[in-house]
Amino acid sequence: MPSGRPDFLSVNPIVFLPATAPDNFQYGTMPVAVPGVPANRLHHVRFPRQVWYNRQVRAAAIAQIKALNVGPVVLVGFSKSGNGALGIALDQPDLVSGLLIFDAPVCHSELPPWETVDFYTPATWRPDLPANRISELKCWFNGPRRLVLVSGANFSDDMTAFAALLGGALPQLRFIVNPTRAHHWNSGWVEEFLPLFA
Repeated sequence: MPSGRPDFLSVNPIVFLPATAPDNFQYGTMPVAVPGVPANRLHHVRFPRQVWYNRQVRAAAIAQIKALNVGPVVLVGFSKSGNGALGIALDQPDLVSGLLIFDAPVCHSELPPWETVDFYTPATWRPDLPANRISELKCWFNGPRRLVLVSGANFSDDMTAFAALLGGALPQLRFIVNPTRAHHWNSGWVEEFLPLFA
C-alpha cells in the first residue's frame, strides 16, 4: 500500500565513485543505467587515474558532487571507493543521504599494498580507516540517512567485522552477507541492492 511519502531514490540522486583508473576494466565499469532509476538521476565522479580516497581526493570528489547541484545524494562505493564513500559522508554529512558499500577493505588495519603509496602512509591510513571512525559514523545516522553494506568475494571478513562494529541496533543499517558475489562492478549487486533504498 502506498505510504504517501516520496520514494527515497526519487528524491536522492545516485553518485558512483570510481574504484579503478578510467582505462582499467579489470573490475568492470560503473553502471550508466539501473532498472527503475531515470538516467538523469545517475551521476559519476571521475578521476584521470586510479585514486585512493585520502583527504585531498575526497575533497576533489566532494567538489564534483557539489557542482552537480542536485542536493543530498546516495553514494555508491565499491572496493576502495567504498572506503571513500564512507569518508565523504563523514567529511560532508549534509551532502550524503545514503550509502551503498560493496566489498570494501574497511577494516584493513595495515596499509594495503595495492598502489596506495601515492596517497597514504601507514600513519595517515589508520585515522582514515572506516573501522577507526565508528563513533563518527554512528553520529552520521542522525536524521533519515541510510547505509547498506554488502559483503563480497574479496573483503567479506572486512565487511562482516565492520557491520559488527556498527552494531545491530541501528534501524537505518542493512547488512547483506554475500561472500560469493564477484568483486566486480557488474556482478549484479548494484541492480539487486540499490532498490533497498526505495
